[in-house]
Amino acid sequence: MNVFTKKRIQLLNEQMIASMLFIGTIIISILLTYDEIKDLSNQKKLFSNKISQNISLYNRIIVVILALYFLYNSYINQKIAQIQKKDLKYLKLQTLSSTLTLISTIIVLYVIIQNYKNSNFNVSQVENPIL
Repeated sequence: MNVFTKKRIQLLNEQMIASMLFIGTIIISILLTYDEIKDLSNQKKLFSNKISQNISLYNRIIVVILALYFLYNSYINQKIAQIQKKDLKYLKLQTLSSTLTLISTIIVLYVIIQNYKNSNFNVSQVENPIL
């Protein structure tokens, strides 16, 4: 097994862990959205507004870190393929996709931060489980 194969295996193992963490952030987003539905239905909420905002903020920070990792992963895979003189067309598209995802996660985090102390702000308004 050459050094490139070992590195790709390492990246794939890390990607599996990052993907599981990403699934966790999606579950948290779904819980926050469900909590907002309960509030709108005049039922007892799972979390107070302050706790919802804190959970959302930390969840968004984790999503940005994960998006940054996926961009790094795409970049390293592209560099390995380049060294091995493989076709880069689809890897470049993957890197572009990861870059755009990172930008969108940063925008969502920015919205959360800007409205962090706003008591009239509903977390579910920006709680997109995908981003």
